[in-house]
Amino acid sequence: MSFLAPLSAFSTLLDCLRGDHNLPTADQVLLHRALRYRTLPAGRYLCQPGQVCQGLFFVCQGVLRVVTPLGQGQELTYFFAQENQFCTVLDSFLHQRTALEGLQAACPTHVLVLPYWVLRRLYQQLPYLQGLLGRLLQDHLLRSIEQRNQVLHQPLATRYQQLVRSQPALVQRVSTAVLYSYLGLTA
Repeated sequence: MSFLAPLSAFSTLLDCLRGDHNLPTADQVLLHRALRYRTLPAGRYLCQPGQVCQGLFFVCQGVLRVVTPLGQGQELTYFFAQENQFCTVLDSFLHQRTALEGLQAACPTHVLVLPYWVLRRLYQQLPYLQGLLGRLLQDHLLRSIEQRNQVLHQPLATRYQQLVRSQPALVQRVSTAVLYSYLGLTA
């Protein structure tokens, strides 16, 4: 279920955006009205594999994962998004086409949601917003790739230990099966 974004969650999102740009009060009001707030239990999908991703999500609390099914109950986790990070299935969201990946809550998670068509309208009203969000998504994606590469370039026997050292908070909140799917290991 979606609700209007709580002011505390919206304030956190504004702090993230302010790092690059000072949003005028009128623009903040437009953005706040566009956002929806959702709570998700662990395992709930925001976008199923085989669907078109309809939202850009900002993690207020919890962990989202970009995941793809491999068949026979196996899956591969590509990336995680934690607090104060934006997340979506980027190609599906940008081009409104079917995604091979899904976007799933890896633990109980609270997100702010910007639906695709609402965001398109905001881009017309606030032309600078597309570049601002694009830079934030690009930065997160590059950091995520770097973190994953650091772990995956380790010998198989040390991948988990490397993840525990580099991202201890993630390891504490996400199931072992999900971590193993990120590390390319089988449970």
